[in-house]
Amino acid sequence: MSYSTSQASCDYLKLDCLFSSEKQKARPARTLRAKEDVETIRILSVDGGAIRGMCPATILAAIEERAEQPISEMFHVIGGTSVGCVLTSCLSMPANSDQCVDLWTPKYTARDLVNLLYAEATNILRKRWIPFGSLYDVNSLEDVADRYLGNTTFDKSIVPTVGVTFDLIGAKNRAFCSWDKDEVFLRKDIVLASSAAPILYYPRCISPVNFNTPFRSSYFLTDGGIGAGNPTAIIIGQARKIYPNATRFEVVFLGVGVARDPLYYEMMRKPLMSLVNIGSRFIDLGINLQSSIPEEYVQELVVGQYTRINPVIPVANTSITDTSQENLKALEKASLDYLDENADQFKKLIKRLKKPKE
Repeated sequence: MSYSTSQASCDYLKLDCLFSSEKQKARPARTLRAKEDVETIRILSVDGGAIRGMCPATILAAIEERAEQPISEMFHVIGGTSVGCVLTSCLSMPANSDQCVDLWTPKYTARDLVNLLYAEATNILRKRWIPFGSLYDVNSLEDVADRYLGNTTFDKSIVPTVGVTFDLIGAKNRAFCSWDKDEVFLRKDIVLASSAAPILYYPRCISPVNFNTPFRSSYFLTDGGIGAGNPTAIIIGQARKIYPNATRFEVVFLGVGVARDPLYYEMMRKPLMSLVNIGSRFIDLGINLQSSIPEEYVQELVVGQYTRINPVIPVANTSITDTSQENLKALEKASLDYLDENADQFKKLIKRLKKPKE
């Protein structure tokens, strides 16, 4: 979506992001309060889990469609790790970053991202002929990132966005924040680094693009899920830095699905699986177990509303690398079924999110 306006009007016009759809709906102009004055902030956190990202993508699409607003308009800060970083980074990407900041609109809707997963799943996870070093083709993944993210920088985000990675040199999680102007990175570099799951892909080395000296800083990174399968606490911590006086939080935390069936037992009764499959299945098991961690630890950090949406999925669809259309459809259906089963709570969430944020 594009606008034509004079620079003068651009300087004075204060618009919220408009929902990117075939039929645009005009929204009244309003000026947000200064960050120092905001008392209640909304935070969106999204788990990692490769192709199981279809679950949070489906939920995000349902939120946007029922609230009739883009994610970037409903939350103060969004972020995630691995596929969660992919989803939130795409939702905060402006369609035309050359426009006046107040006229930025999201390039992608959550429904676009659901369609992207259907169209690009086999390119995102393309097996290598010789799986030495990584099981999947990094070049194919990079091609997808180039086509959808281009050379836009992470600092040009409609809403403050956090990409959680794991620093292999410092042996700790590192959060890249879109509001950090000291080091500016390409959006695709942060997304690829946060998605560089061990075994599946190589670790990545990224550098800021706003330094032109040969001694610029570099980071050797891998999937943020290594140190923070649940990125929520990290994102809350980063949000506090730009909203220092916030006292209440509306936290929405999306998972990539949890299976109630005993995955460990299933693995042990198939001892003749190849080593490659065993490694992949242990990753599946780890993702399933991280969703079972008692959430009171995260809830203790939150004064306000905490909503965890993590669909129950069939054990047959727990693989994080199954790119078949049947598997993707099953994950989407499981997510929609979960929302239907918890319709009352979901309606209350939508009602809260539709209210203008401070």
